[in-house]
Order: sequence, then structure tokens, then C-alpha cells
Amino acid sequence: MQTIKNSLTSSDDIRTIVHRQDIGENEMDATTKTLLAKLHELERQKWAIGRDIDAINRTLALAGVKPPTGTTRNHEIQYVVNQPFAKLLLTDACLSVLRDYGPQWLSVAEIEFLIARGGYPFATADAKNSVSVSLRRLAEQGKCEVERVRGSHGNRYRKLQEGDGNAVEDSRATNG
Repeated sequence: MQTIKNSLTSSDDIRTIVHRQDIGENEMDATTKTLLAKLHELERQKWAIGRDIDAINRTLALAGVKPPTGTTRNHEIQYVVNQPFAKLLLTDACLSVLRDYGPQWLSVAEIEFLIARGGYPFATADAKNSVSVSLRRLAEQGKCEVERVRGSHGNRYRKLQEGDGNAVEDSRATNG
């Protein structure tokens, strides 16, 4: 009969794991040594991956593509996990991001980044232009605010804030 060894414990059966006191020695048994070596290797890999992720995030933030980290980072993580924009229209995805980020001003590049992280299937070669056109339309319709900015990052957008005249008009229209 052929036995298959557990790759972590190097044993045929989980019952072969014993406590150090049970073997009456001061040395670790082979199973413990194997587990500690595997744990050490996985922790090193985790640290290296974390370092790479941090470097990429910093580079994207410096390039103006990724919103600054902080309390809003949770939204990005949820976008990656849940892929909420995979089946939405682009304008709905833009509105969702603006709603989630509330009073924070976001550039077109930042909104494009967040929508892509949320699984939106861009079918165009110039996704940034598509997002920009959608945001301009939303601003013209009074569904978001636009801050006109010159420079490499261009206009910035955010959800309409309480007390904004457009927000009052919108709420009157929906409340009858």
C-alpha cells in the first residue's frame, strides 16, 4: 500500500505530531522543524510581496493615477474584491466612485484607476477619455461638481455636497 505524505508535516498521518515534552528531548522533532521552516519561507514571501505592493502604490500615487491612501483605501479594496463595476454602465460606475469618495476631489485618472480596479471592462484604447467624457456629462447634468484645474492632472470631480444648490434641486425633484 502506498502512503501519501503530508507536505507540511512530512508524515503519513496528523497523529504523528507530538509535543516536545512527550518525546523527552530538548530538540525539536522533524515535524516542528519542517513547519517552522515553511512558516519562515512564507513570511519572507509575504514581506517581499507587501514591499512590492507598497512600492507600486506609492508610484501610482506619485503619478497621480491612484488616490492618496487613508480611510478611503477601504473602497479600493472592496472594488477589487467585489468587482462592482463589471456589469455597470460607465456613467453609473463614475457616480458610484464619486458617491463612495464623498467630499474628496478626484482626478479623471484616479477615477479611471478605481473603476478599472472595480472590474469595469473598458473596450476602448483611450479609457481616460471615456471617463472624462462621462464625468463632463455628469457635471453638465448637475450630478457632480467639477473643479477646473490646469496642469497635467486636469479637472477634478466630486459628489455634490450638502447645501449645494444643485443638490437641493435634485432632492426636490426626487421628493416630489
